[in-house]
Amino acid sequence: MNITELFTDAIKPFLDGEKPPLNVGEVMNLWFYLTATEQTLRGEQVSYNIAQDMRLSQKSS
Repeated sequence: MNITELFTDAIKPFLDGEKPPLNVGEVMNLWFYLTATEQTLRGEQVSYNIAQDMRLSQKSS
């Protein structure tokens, strides 16, 4: 496998203005990435809100 041909094949669709359609695996990976990103964002928001609330962040005595 020639690295130059690999690079050319990867860049060529962006240069001529024509893009091949996405296949099912690529679309599935995009949806998975979107879902994982949204869940991570929600988890970060919950963690931030718990850390900012003094009643929730203090140890029970």
